[in-house]
Amino acid sequence: MLETMFRIPPTKLKMPDLTWRPPQWAVMGGMLFAFWLITGGIVYDMINQPPAVGQGEGPGGRKVAEGVMPRMQGQYFIEGLTGGFYYMMGGVGMILAHYSIDAPWAPSKR
Repeated sequence: MLETMFRIPPTKLKMPDLTWRPPQWAVMGGMLFAFWLITGGIVYDMINQPPAVGQGEGPGGRKVAEGVMPRMQGQYFIEGLTGGFYYMMGGVGMILAHYSIDAPWAPSKR
């Protein structure tokens, strides 16, 4: 009697589908974004916390524009991100040049 009461019903279990992958454009965009932040010096900016743009305190507590970072080997936040953007655009240009050579309309493929 107990065997019939606690018997496991016959069921068919299906294994979950774990083969989902994000689209290629999302992976490439994430990699480009990470490359931009890393080459822009985001780690340096998080540790040293420089100001975003060149501003300093002048006489009377007014904000005065500064042209050069007051310490050696320093960078402003925007300066680093701008440099990282240009590095990223150079990399994108190399990728596009590579794909333009392998394109079906390229002279080497005719």
